[in-house]
Amino acid sequence: MSEARCAGAVTYSESQVSGFRFRVAGSGMIDSASTPAEREIEALRARVAQLEAIDAERRRIEHDLARGIEFERLLSAVSQGFLRSGAEAGAEAHAQQIDLALERLAAFAGSRRALACALAAGGGSLRTIRRWPPAEDATAGEAELLAAAAQDGSRAAIERGEVVRAGPTRSLQALLIAPMIADGALFGALVFEGSRRVEAFSEREATLAGMVAGILASVIARERMEAEIRRLNRDLEESVHTRTAALQASLAELESFSYSVSHDLRSPLRAINGYAHLLQEDYGGRLDDTARGYLGRICAATERMGSLIDDLLNLSRISRSRTEPTEVDLSGIATEVLRECAAAEPQRRVEARIEPCLRARGDASLLRVALENLLGNAWKFSSRAEQASIEVGIVESAQGPAFYVRDNGEGFDPAYAAKLFQPFQRLHEIDDFPGTGIGLATVKRIIDRHGGTIWASSEPGRGATFYFTLPAPGNGR
Repeated sequence: MSEARCAGAVTYSESQVSGFRFRVAGSGMIDSASTPAEREIEALRARVAQLEAIDAERRRIEHDLARGIEFERLLSAVSQGFLRSGAEAGAEAHAQQIDLALERLAAFAGSRRALACALAAGGGSLRTIRRWPPAEDATAGEAELLAAAAQDGSRAAIERGEVVRAGPTRSLQALLIAPMIADGALFGALVFEGSRRVEAFSEREATLAGMVAGILASVIARERMEAEIRRLNRDLEESVHTRTAALQASLAELESFSYSVSHDLRSPLRAINGYAHLLQEDYGGRLDDTARGYLGRICAATERMGSLIDDLLNLSRISRSRTEPTEVDLSGIATEVLRECAAAEPQRRVEARIEPCLRARGDASLLRVALENLLGNAWKFSSRAEQASIEVGIVESAQGPAFYVRDNGEGFDPAYAAKLFQPFQRLHEIDDFPGTGIGLATVKRIIDRHGGTIWASSEPGRGATFYFTLPAPGNGR
């Protein structure tokens, strides 16, 4: 057997150095390299470790993907649950949905206890409205959970809309608090305590809790809004009932008043007027001019009072009478009214221009009363004009097509136009133009009952024009 020698070195046999190679390092030390087989083993080990790392990453990705899918399913299930329950489902159905949401969230996050806490409408402390698990013995740790949520830091974060995640404490496991906020208002919070295997809640679990809390906040906000609407509806119904009863009582009083006016006031008025006329007829020759003047004033005053009573009764009846809308020929009614005025004063010469085919939808009898008053006023206040003129037509206005009655009579100061349609308001002396001051108030009430508008324009000494709107023919209003 041959030997390998090296000066100043230990002598090895050939079998001892077989498979090794040597090099002299700068320090004089000698190292060695592994065999190809060992290098291959090391490479295989590295490859196995790499595959194990890849497999671990795959499992982590699959787990994250599964958690993400579970996240989406849970969120969808909670949302759909509340949507299916609907606004009409009531508090019990919503409570069941809250219980189900707490159970699913607790299972997803590995929580041992979950609370849904509400904040009173005016603020204050949190109070438990639903819990999971629902067993009575589950309330044992609620005080600690509520106390943790009420701590200054946690409460401030909740009010800012932040989800709170905290680690284990002396009495609690990991803590997760998600504020229930909708439209900027804080309605409460969801509170979760971790189990022994959960030292801290993840970001994904916090996100899911925050989303579910937002859904619950919207549900609570909707329930409170619906409760407020129901309360307002009850109050409105009670108010309508009360006001209806008051209106019916007022109408009954008005009926009684109308009866008194028709019978109780007319009787003494007729007696005064009758005896005054008897004095004039039987004893007028024995009275001096002054006494006869007094009797004339008494008779005129009783006649005006009788007219005023008639006008007041008509105004009252117009407010209470039922309307029967039909298509009304305003041109025809205006022609008849002016014909009657001319028959009452045949000595007058009045130029009348009535536009043909003026039609509207309304109660024929009421609209006749309105035109009788408007045209009667035009006839009366144009009596001093050299050539009296009365016109009836239609024009376009800001309120739409408007009918008008125009005369060239006395007119009025437009500064007092607001008083025209108030009862007993007169813009002329009664000795110049007689009347009770009820006519235009009656007209306005009739136009109002038809859903129309009435207004006037004038200048003193240059006549007046009264405009009014009415529903068009064929309009079902």
